[in-house]
Amino acid sequence: MINKILKIYCLTLPFNVFSYNLSGYPLTLPAFTSILLLVTLVIKNRPIKIKLFLSLFTFVSFAYISTGILRGSTDFIYSLGLLFSLALPLVFKFKKHDVIGFEKYLIAGLFLTIPFSLYDIGVTLFGFIPFERISGLFSNATNSPLSSYLGYYRIKATFTEPSYYGIYLISIFYVILELDIQRKGIVLLTIMILIFLTVSLSAFIMLA
Repeated sequence: MINKILKIYCLTLPFNVFSYNLSGYPLTLPAFTSILLLVTLVIKNRPIKIKLFLSLFTFVSFAYISTGILRGSTDFIYSLGLLFSLALPLVFKFKKHDVIGFEKYLIAGLFLTIPFSLYDIGVTLFGFIPFERISGLFSNATNSPLSSYLGYYRIKATFTEPSYYGIYLISIFYVILELDIQRKGIVLLTIMILIFLTVSLSAFIMLA
């Protein structure tokens, strides 16, 4: 059961921008699958990596405090909560049979974001119109002044914010770093380039 849900979780992680409006709040597909995975992990009595959990909790607490000071109580804080739920499964200790074959789905999800990242680069280089202006599927993505930096349109792929994409990439980097896979160097280099193109301070801090 955990293995099947984990594979779906890995594959759907990057579909952050696609959501269903539930009582005025967007519920994303990866948020739904991560909550389902978390519930299953708790029911199956999988232990938690305390140090990793504390690191994640500290970072998210900092994000909440800084966001609260700058923006007050907004939907942005709600989206941070969903982001926290996406990362939580990483702090659990999985058994060997839980994770068989999961890396293929993780990498597939990652590479699904690349065409969208290339399009974002095209916004800067060729004047493409950002996806959120031309597609209702990307209506939850933001196009605030923070989306651009010195004329450069920061990539966010299938995420609502460049920083969210950066945090996703850091999480994938952390997992793949521990895996024995083919062309590992190329995959890690690709992730590093994408992290750099997000121009996300949050991602840079997490990488450090």
